[in-house]
Parts: sequence; C-alpha cells; structure tokens
Amino acid sequence: MEEWSAIGWKKKAKAEAAILAEERKLWKEACARDNNEKRTLRNEVVSLKAEIEMLKKETIDAEAARDKA
Repeated sequence: MEEWSAIGWKKKAKAEAAILAEERKLWKEACARDNNEKRTLRNEVVSLKAEIEMLKKETIDAEAARDKA
C-alpha cells in the first residue's frame, strides 16, 4: 500500500513541477515584454529630451541674433 502511495505522490510532484515550469516560462516571457516596452519608452524619453535641448539652444541663438540686429 505504501508503494502505491509513494508512486501517487511522485506523480503529483511531477505534475506540479511541470505546472511550475510552465508558469515560470510565462512569467519570464511577460517580463521580457515589459522590459522591451520600458526600453522603448526610455529611448523615446531620451530622444525627446535631446530634442528639447536642441530647441532651447536654437531659441537662445535666435534671441541672440535678434538682439544683435
């Protein structure tokens, strides 16, 4: 009787390990998607900051040219 019980527990443990492995795989995929999205957004923010700095410089240059004229 104990032998059957041990076999049953081994089967349950194996099934739970398979479920855990699948959940871990799905979790890693979700993290990868999230990281990619955040990376894309960060790149956009960096690009916009650079554009703002460029526009600030152009504004300063234009004001200086206006004042000179």
